[in-house]
Amino acid sequence: ESENTIPVYWHPLDCRELLNEMWTNNCYVNMLEVKDILLNPDEQEAENIYNQITTSVKSIDDFSSQIIPEKGKFIMLKRILYELWVSEQQMPVNVDFLLPFNAINFFRTKYWFVKSLDNNLEIKMKRIHTEVKPPQEGMIITLPVEFRMKSYN
Repeated sequence: ESENTIPVYWHPLDCRELLNEMWTNNCYVNMLEVKDILLNPDEQEAENIYNQITTSVKSIDDFSSQIIPEKGKFIMLKRILYELWVSEQQMPVNVDFLLPFNAINFFRTKYWFVKSLDNNLEIKMKRIHTEVKPPQEGMIITLPVEFRMKSYN
């Protein structure tokens, strides 16, 4: 039996999951596709692959997933495609993508990158925030992003 555990599914939490907190924007976020690539546990090699993808030298589809090792650490590269619906009058809009509660402290998000597939958005990524929401014990990881339309019609 493997000693490794794949991290919990990564998705934007809705209002109910945020303990009755409200969205700050009238927007809709829909998850379209998730792709996981398991990388060699060598951090330098994994960082090199990440840099190739974020600088558009290569696509995540150019890399094949390795088999998860029976023991020890592993590195996962995760691509999630979302669609974002928001009125132009609300631009710029801030959206926080949240990882769900996770009480296992050895999972960590080291790098993240946001890109507009249709190039109609200017995107400003902000610093990762982590917090604990009592009475829960697990950590919430927040990936805050600001979206602006590149041109208004």
